[in-house]
Amino acid sequence: ITQCGYDNMIWDNQGGAGQWCNQDGGCQGDVLTWGEYPTAQVQRLSGKWHHNCMIHISNANQQTGVVRCWGRNTHGQLGIGNSQPVGDQETDMGDALSPVSLEGFVMSVTTGYLHSCAILHGGQVKCWGHDATGALGQASYIGNIGDTVGEMQDLDPIDLGNDSNGNERSGLQVAAGSGFTCVLLSDRQVKCFGSNDKGQLGNGTTDNSGYIPGENMPTGDGIPNVLDSNGDPLTHIHAIAAGESHACAIDQDGGAYCWGNNQSGQLGVGLEDTYLTKAEKVQLTDQHIYQLYLAKGHSCALLPGGQVKCWGFGADGALGYGSTTGFGLSVEDMMILPPLDLGANEDGVPHSAERLITGPERHTCAVLVGGSLKCWGLNAGGVLGLGLPAGQKIGDGNDEMGDWLLTVDLGTDLQVLEVTGGEKHNCALLEDASTNLGIKCWGYNGSDDKKGATGQPANWTLGTSPAHMGDNLPWVDLGISSAKWNNGDAASAP
Repeated sequence: ITQCGYDNMIWDNQGGAGQWCNQDGGCQGDVLTWGEYPTAQVQRLSGKWHHNCMIHISNANQQTGVVRCWGRNTHGQLGIGNSQPVGDQETDMGDALSPVSLEGFVMSVTTGYLHSCAILHGGQVKCWGHDATGALGQASYIGNIGDTVGEMQDLDPIDLGNDSNGNERSGLQVAAGSGFTCVLLSDRQVKCFGSNDKGQLGNGTTDNSGYIPGENMPTGDGIPNVLDSNGDPLTHIHAIAAGESHACAIDQDGGAYCWGNNQSGQLGVGLEDTYLTKAEKVQLTDQHIYQLYLAKGHSCALLPGGQVKCWGFGADGALGYGSTTGFGLSVEDMMILPPLDLGANEDGVPHSAERLITGPERHTCAVLVGGSLKCWGLNAGGVLGLGLPAGQKIGDGNDEMGDWLLTVDLGTDLQVLEVTGGEKHNCALLEDASTNLGIKCWGYNGSDDKKGATGQPANWTLGTSPAHMGDNLPWVDLGISSAKWNNGDAASAP
């Protein structure tokens, strides 16, 4: 049995089954299969800004975790050996969608602005795409990775150094922002590398990781740790998250700590500093924080009972409080922050959230208990999926949240397992009544060098009319013998 993993589970040495982890990193509860989703951090689908990546388990023995990516590809962030977008032409998708050659079983995938990262079985971390400031964690600058044939097969895992016992560290979770990457390490500390102009690396400086001509980037033990306000390394960290230029960590007691850009109060630490180079505690009245979701100018937390609180930039309704007021620049703001009104079911029981997404710009979505989805904020390109005109805002005025806010119609008898948000598009991993899985994306498919985000070249804009949604919303063709697949072998779409 391997150590407690990034997804709050312990997987066996085949990557195929696991148990819940307790706070000491041991096992508890019944053995679970890959297809049984815990409510925490399993991530098989990721999409920020203008590209997406997903993991497909290609056979019933769970032996091969394969990554496929689509969307913008200007710097090789799709990892397919060229810099052409995928998803803007009919011939791009389906069987033409190439897997990323990562030479191992992929456990988790995450996307940043112009790069992508994966955790392989055993905890190796690999990143590819744009490498101008060291976000890929390589020892020396070699240009973009993933835009040339053969680069991915030769990609070395990131050197994460050794723990206090001399054992080689592995990665439990990766969070990627705009030009920087953070890794939650097996000793429950955090290291970040890449751009640092707003303190997003959390190491007490604003110095980028690289590159200085003729000098190597720090690797392994040379990569500084994320520090707390006293200058000591953050420890006992349970989960991490990254926005455009800020990042956060949650410790084993449910306390949250954030660092980086704070121009709009998105750190939630109650300070007016425009940025912080060390981690400060989020001021949420000592509530246990289960998950954090970070965007450009706002952040949201998932709390006990499925409650949601958001803070930061409020002008576009992404906070969901029925006003354009922002929160987070004072302790008082955070202490009085109410939970969002997500409405109630037909029995009058308030909806609870299981997962959230915050688009990298100005929208937020919540996956509710039972598998439905609600989205609010700026409807850029139809991203909210409510059939409203592009540019309309939801959540900044009266009578827009709660029961007024409709669920996103993704089709008959489908449950949302995961959802991921881009600048003008969202994608959801869905399960039907027969436990077949599939992905649907909606919003704007991009322009200029940002094409392909929805993977729907025949439908450039989806979500600005009710007629686009529901059963009319097409499945993304991922070339796995059908639009839908089951939890093991490929299956025919019903």
